[in-house]
Amino acid sequence: MSIPDAIKIQYPEKIDNDENLFLVKDSLRLPLLNDYKPKDNNIVVSATENDMAAFPPSGIITLTEQCSDPNERAISFFYESKTDTTQTFNNVKLLDGFPDVEKLAKVTNVTLNVVAEHHNNIKDAIIQIEKFAGIKGDKVFIPKTGSMEARINYLRAIALKPKVWFIADVKEGIIPLKVIFTDLSFRLATDNADNPVTTTWDFGDGDTRTFNFKNDSETTTNTNTTTTKIYELPGSYTVTYTVKNKFGQDELQLKNYINAKFPAPDHAVVSFEPKGNQIANGDFNKYIRSSVNTIIDLRIPDGINPNTERTFSGEEVDSILGN
Repeated sequence: MSIPDAIKIQYPEKIDNDENLFLVKDSLRLPLLNDYKPKDNNIVVSATENDMAAFPPSGIITLTEQCSDPNERAISFFYESKTDTTQTFNNVKLLDGFPDVEKLAKVTNVTLNVVAEHHNNIKDAIIQIEKFAGIKGDKVFIPKTGSMEARINYLRAIALKPKVWFIADVKEGIIPLKVIFTDLSFRLATDNADNPVTTTWDFGDGDTRTFNFKNDSETTTNTNTTTTKIYELPGSYTVTYTVKNKFGQDELQLKNYINAKFPAPDHAVVSFEPKGNQIANGDFNKYIRSSVNTIIDLRIPDGINPNTERTFSGEEVDSILGN
């Protein structure tokens, strides 16, 4: 016979217990008091009530002796109950694979052993738990699938991947232009001390800076939240900021974010954009006639003023930069 289904492994539908996984104790061995005959329902041992109390309410026992042929020396039974006062294992059933042979009293011992079915129940339970929990590094790309480890890593990849943002205190000015960049990124994943974070600034003029820190320290977490940059040459600069941690990285690029300019040594050339009922005349529309309390549009032409070799706003031109 096999172990009754009612007391086999129950996980993962239920939590297993000592009864259905058969509690085992070391050195529980009692002498057989009465001969065992094939098809007997009960096994009687020589023991005290305390000895019997050490055995679980139901379980597996093995009758062993050294007098029979080797393949008949040990036979195992499942017992449904026991009576401590009469030292009896009740309703015993021979397990599959064992011969139902006679065992003599006094030369036969009754022991509580780990047998194959007992061991395999525990093994199967452990395997089910491991499959449910998952192994380190398990990943899935579809929500609500995979092991617990995979599901946790899926959520971490979504929630703990950095989200990048930054601002500058000034975006336009005269060189040398001092700009203070403030990092407003969400650098998450603080649940693990082994979580290096790398930030990289690319200021658009060939200057790049990289900082490394760990999220497990307040002193280092707040380091490099602001970075100062001085633009020495005129131009429009694209700024790129990248933040990377163990769960991924994010990048933000703001094109032509910083506009550094030469000082304007000359006056700007301004022209008027006449509206209806407005009259502009003179070189570069030096004069405009307009009604009182009306809006006047002014424009500085693009390109280079051929008369000064400067921009129409009066700035010097750096031929190397092409501005």
